[in-house]
Parts: sequence; C-alpha cells; structure tokens
Amino acid sequence: NFFHNIQKYKEHLFKWNKIHNLTGAKDEKTIDEFIYDAVFPISFLPHVKNLLDIGTGAGFPGMILALALPNTKVTLVEPLTKRASFLQFIKADLGLENVRVVKKRVEDMDPEIFSLITSGTHS
Repeated sequence: NFFHNIQKYKEHLFKWNKIHNLTGAKDEKTIDEFIYDAVFPISFLPHVKNLLDIGTGAGFPGMILALALPNTKVTLVEPLTKRASFLQFIKADLGLENVRVVKKRVEDMDPEIFSLITSGTHS
C-alpha cells in the first residue's frame, strides 16, 4: 500500500543519499515536506492515463505520484546516472509496474503524448 511503499522509499533514499548525495534534503522532516508537496496536487488534479515527470531527481514529484497513482503510467526522465539508478532500484524493489525510468534529457526523448507533465523544484 501507499504508506508502506513511502516508508520503504524513505529508507532507501536515506541509505543511498549518504553515498550518492541524491538530494540536499538530509532529514526526515524535510523529506516528509517534499513528499507532501508532491502528493498534494492529487487532491485537485483530474485522473490521467499517463504522466511525464521531467528531471525527477531523487523522486520528487514523479516517483511519489507513481506510488499514489498506481493506475497511471508514469515516465520519470532523469539524465544523471546515480539518480536514474536510484529510481530504477525503487521501481524494482517496490514492484512498480506503472513506472518507466528514462535516463536522458527530456529534449533527447522520442516524441510522445502525455496527459500531464510535471517537474519538481526540489533537488
């Protein structure tokens, strides 16, 4: 379920962040605020079939949205290897079939139509 997956995500993020410096957020309170910011739009967004998150970084907001919207196909675009590897690990560890990780810059992607495009400000 969502809360179990969020907890696992946070555990992995703290472990990976010590080694790979995925995000500047180092404490649980800040991460929780990032998660809340990422998931809040669900309260007013229409249901979408698919979404693209540009520059997902450590997972905000794209991975959090993917956890909250299991019936939405979520494409996470992240050019940095260490961050893309983390996102791929989370996808595999949590068995997220609705997630696709693309390790490239968004302008290098093949054209594709998405119902919603997001991009976060947290890094």
